[in-house]
Amino acid sequence: MRQKNGLTDSIRLSIIEEHLSGASKNSLARKYNLHSGKVIRHWMRTFGIETPLSVVPMSKKEENEEILRLRQELKETKTRLAYERMRADAYDKMITLAEKEFQIPVRKKSGTKP
Repeated sequence: MRQKNGLTDSIRLSIIEEHLSGASKNSLARKYNLHSGKVIRHWMRTFGIETPLSVVPMSKKEENEEILRLRQELKETKTRLAYERMRADAYDKMITLAEKEFQIPVRKKSGTKP
């Protein structure tokens, strides 16, 4: 474990982890008395850690557009889920009626061997 300027690799990695969870490099530099936020970027390159796109700061307009897009996607997903539940219920009802009408067991009993 390397130690330079009083910071071990484990401390550096914890600072990087804090950055990846949303804290800005400059705020972390102030918090840990680092020269600048560029130090954290240097550590990330040293450890081979890339910045995910979600950490790249967005403008308010981009953020609002992303929120609207995610809300629309959630709404569409809920609609598809409701449709699939209705479809599953319809299949279940159809199987129940077929078993009752034709007296043929369609569903497998649990625990049977293939």
